[in-house]
Amino acid sequence: MKINTKNILIYLTIFVCGVMLGGMSIFFLTNQISRQFINTYTINTVSYNFSKNAGLLSQLRSSKIEKAINSLESDLDIAIVELHSRLKDNDGISNDYKNMIEEKLKYAKQYRLSNPYINSNEKIGKRVEGALADVQIK
Repeated sequence: MKINTKNILIYLTIFVCGVMLGGMSIFFLTNQISRQFINTYTINTVSYNFSKNAGLLSQLRSSKIEKAINSLESDLDIAIVELHSRLKDNDGISNDYKNMIEEKLKYAKQYRLSNPYINSNEKIGKRVEGALADVQIK
């Protein structure tokens, strides 16, 4: 079989166009999936915060202050556990995020030292205790 430069260029051009179209298709699909995931996450987060805040405001307005405080303290405990977990499994976390998490945990430890709270869920309480024990404040 005789190798024809013209045929090689045609096949190469078709191959490159196919790769580019395939790449563009994959980019478009992943972009759409990412956008849908971000929208779903945002809507769920906003809906949760809306419901939580509306409930807390109702409790505060009806003078159920202790119940509102317990709800916020419990949310803080969950945030402490989540942040500590992200810090411990720091694969892919930039130094900026690591520093931000450490600062948040330092603030949480200072807050807990001046405002002690024992979570009604014993497992969460122990995890918060362990997380804050790892935090060094000056």
